[in-house]
Amino acid sequence: MGLFSQLVEKDQEFAEALTAARDGLKSPDSGTRVAALNLFEKLFEKNKGFAEAATAAREGVQSPDTGTRVAALSLFEKLVEKDQEFVEAATVAREELKSTNFGVLRSRALNLFRKLFEKNKGFAEAATAVREVIKSPNIYLQEAALCLFKELFKEGRGFKEAIDIAREAMQSPDSYARDAAVNFFSALFEKEQGFGEGTTAARKAMQSSNVYDKWRALSLFKKLFEKGQGFSEAREVLNNSQSLGITSDMAQRLNNALKEAEARI
Repeated sequence: MGLFSQLVEKDQEFAEALTAARDGLKSPDSGTRVAALNLFEKLFEKNKGFAEAATAAREGVQSPDTGTRVAALSLFEKLVEKDQEFVEAATVAREELKSTNFGVLRSRALNLFRKLFEKNKGFAEAATAVREVIKSPNIYLQEAALCLFKELFKEGRGFKEAIDIAREAMQSPDSYARDAAVNFFSALFEKEQGFGEGTTAARKAMQSSNVYDKWRALSLFKKLFEKGQGFSEAREVLNNSQSLGITSDMAQRLNNALKEAEARI
């Protein structure tokens, strides 16, 4: 691979270098795969190999070998950096974010989305990816979804989508989705977003006959208090604690959190 890189730098042997890079990406040897990626990058500097790299990347993500898939995702990152294959890269990132077996694939998918965001691409696909995994019982998938929205938040994007997803998830019959909703609202609060929707969600959860929903509501209220929000709604809940079926222990916890927050103002 090193020899081909040198030849490419001298504008020689492009065709042979492309073949070597494409074959190297499929190698079971990690060092060879890395060398193949570096060779593709050299070719890109010469404005060569984009179509061949795209084909190699598409083939690579279909491989049962994790190392090959990781290399293919890295190649998509390099293509995106060169303003190539935005649509395909977004589709691949969306699919790999759902990987349940290997955290490294989810990590590479997040990196690929970051590259797309830098190019002002992939926002819709990111929101779709989150909707697809938020109900998963796999905590690592939920974490990946939350990380993805935090990346969107850094770009000043995704707030409305995150609010809609969190609100819908809080009403879901799926308990894993409701757990994820609390985390989503918490992340939104940190960005000064979603206070009204989060407060409404907390109030409704307190009305639930499911005791776990009430604990979720308590968590939401505590997060709201940290931002100086939700005080009047919490007092209303406390005033109606008996009719809402709230235990004395939970009411005491909510009341203590409310008093501590008010004392900080």
